[in-house]
Amino acid sequence: MSVTTPVSTTTEAPIAADPTAGFRRWATSIALPASIAAQLACNVLYSIATTGSTYADDGGAGTLALAGQQTGLWLAANWFAILGSLLIIPGAVAALRVLRPARPRLALIAVTLWAAGYVCYLGINAASFYSVGLAQAGATGDEVLAAWATGDALRLPLNVVFLIGNMPGTILLGITALLTKGCRSS
Repeated sequence: MSVTTPVSTTTEAPIAADPTAGFRRWATSIALPASIAAQLACNVLYSIATTGSTYADDGGAGTLALAGQQTGLWLAANWFAILGSLLIIPGAVAALRVLRPARPRLALIAVTLWAAGYVCYLGINAASFYSVGLAQAGATGDEVLAAWATGDALRLPLNVVFLIGNMPGTILLGITALLTKGCRSS
């Protein structure tokens, strides 16, 4: 008795290439260094704005004085921070695409922390426009402290998530990059 095995007569259609794959790779590979450059520009502008100003980290009065004295630099620094925060999300996706095959869990945790931190940093910097508006309206430091006291409970979680994403997230991302085979010399 002979046993015959059925032969499949169906043929699978070839999978079409994704026409957006090249653009997505190109855009995400540009986004990461562009986001870091925007954050660098933000920090340079902020340091220029605080040099020689009456800014003191005393809460509302010092922030208000800085926003009033250096409005142009303050706004430019905030826009660069917002741009960097927006660009870091697709940049983080690019980093995940590169690092995940070698260290899937560590890469996912690092990139998730990192991206979440910068999404919160976006919110923190968006709130800085409030300082400029109050400074231009002629508000005093006491008025600013009173106005901000109501929003502190909302801003605190943003700051905590940003700090967790910025420090441990970046360190984990660096460790993940060092542990991948592409970064080690043979």
